[in-house]
Amino acid sequence: MPPPVALARTATALPPRGVPMARFEPKFDGFRAVWGAGRLWSRRGTDLSIYFPDLLPALRHLPEDLVLDGELIAWNTETGRLDFTSLQQRLRAGRRLCDIAAARPVQMVCFDLLACAGSDLRGRELAARRVALEYVLAGAPAPVVLCEHTDRLAAAQAWLRDWPLAGGEGVVVKSAAGLYPIRPGQRVWHKVKARKTRDLVAVGIVGDPAAPNSLLLAAPGDPERVVGATTRLDRAAARALAPLLTFIGTSSQRRAAWASRELVEVLHIAPLVVEINADVAVDQGVLRHGARFVRARPDLDVSDSSALED
Repeated sequence: MPPPVALARTATALPPRGVPMARFEPKFDGFRAVWGAGRLWSRRGTDLSIYFPDLLPALRHLPEDLVLDGELIAWNTETGRLDFTSLQQRLRAGRRLCDIAAARPVQMVCFDLLACAGSDLRGRELAARRVALEYVLAGAPAPVVLCEHTDRLAAAQAWLRDWPLAGGEGVVVKSAAGLYPIRPGQRVWHKVKARKTRDLVAVGIVGDPAAPNSLLLAAPGDPERVVGATTRLDRAAARALAPLLTFIGTSSQRRAAWASRELVEVLHIAPLVVEINADVAVDQGVLRHGARFVRARPDLDVSDSSALED
């Protein structure tokens, strides 16, 4: 089993407050993975090795005792963007796995070194781990890539502005003096995600009709096609929204969020345009994370809502 991985808490400003000696890295849209003991592991400890046969030879070319933390990514050369969907396809590809791997080969972008030469490096500062990581990856085979890393705020701001055009999600901020956590679930880094404001269509609510917990969001021009949901509404927003809702007398159960198995009861409403603020992670026209509700737009017709594009 791999060691617990470091996590990041969401921040809204770049740089976040309270990060001494800030260092910045681009945030990739891929699968978090740890390489150790000759296997690829997910952040939750699932063995992913069988799904990435194209990457294993390069990783096995490295010294045997390395434990690397990084992100598995795939590029769509036709669009010039990261291709998260092709990573998902590998998990259920069966006999088509080799075809998918040939069409969308993966890279492992490495951003931390947790162990090397029999030593646990998690108790060392990030700056020292970074020097060691650069050393062990010098001359590594092409699918194993060193993550960009800088102390320049201007470079990080450029990533936040431009990186989403290639399918990236934003910027990760770390302290050069930070240690790597040894307990699971510790959020010792910060992530600042690129976000975009859109007008979408609310077609359902979860919770009390007088003060909804969240809104179900549909595709523009197609109220039957759900594309996501909002995060939990604050009480003031929920109460202000309630008088604008027209319930159509039906309810249904659906998944609570993208990739979630939890079912929630949804009360359906007449389509209502709402302004939301969401990060740029979109997969086949579906928001992968909860959107922040900004305001209702009863002044707009459903046909005025924006297209949700990757």
